[in-house]
Amino acid sequence: ISDGSSKRKQASAPGDVTTSMPGNIVDVLVKPGDVVKAGQALLISEAMKMETEVPAPISGTVKAVHVAKGVKLERCTIGPNVAIDEGTVVTGCTLRDTIVGRNVTLVDSTVTRSVIGGDVEVRGRTLDEMIAAKDEVAKAP
Repeated sequence: ISDGSSKRKQASAPGDVTTSMPGNIVDVLVKPGDVVKAGQALLISEAMKMETEVPAPISGTVKAVHVAKGVKLERCTIGPNVAIDEGTVVTGCTLRDTIVGRNVTLVDSTVTRSVIGGDVEVRGRTLDEMIAAKDEVAKAP
């Protein structure tokens, strides 16, 4: 039984975008500084073997792009100030003020003010002001 409301968070600030379903980022069609029109495709996401263009909700200039091609997002709260590189999988996480490298797996974790290098796996952890590289996680200097 459902009351019809979605539990999934949606973009709320003017110009922010949200995909219609969790899935993979197949392509990013814009970069910071690009001028876009309302309705113009910004990125392409894939869910359930269907590709969907994610349009610009308003006309304007792209200020930032926080995901890369090949990123998989599911049940996440992302931002502000988050960059996620290609090949990364983020499931059930909250990320804020964080940089995430390539081929990282983040599951059921909260990460703030941290840098996570490539090929790192983080499961069920809370990281605040941390640096993670390979299998080591340390407090940021």
